[in-house]
Amino acid sequence: QTILQSLTKPDSIGMIYEIGGPEKITYRELVLVIAHAMHTKKPAVHIPFWFITSLARVLGGFSWFPITNDEIAMLRGGNYVREPKEDEKWREAFDLPLKRFSECVEKALT
Repeated sequence: QTILQSLTKPDSIGMIYEIGGPEKITYRELVLVIAHAMHTKKPAVHIPFWFITSLARVLGGFSWFPITNDEIAMLRGGNYVREPKEDEKWREAFDLPLKRFSECVEKALT
């Protein structure tokens, strides 16, 4: 919705908005929310960070490998809105409610 609204708002031209929801969730929580929404019974398996990093160095160049070195770097650094002012800037520009990740996933998959 933010992207759609930004196409019709002249004030958004050239602006950069950090977009996040009302909660911080871990990668594990993200996977579990998606699995729940997909009604899958497969268990979540913990893979140590050092192990997946090593595999990505060796196999990351292959298209079939599920994660890249860049994605690992993003996970390591965290991916959330760090500055409250950035969140306020988005709220002022767009008339949209904040939604929990689980709400968005449920809606996207139905």
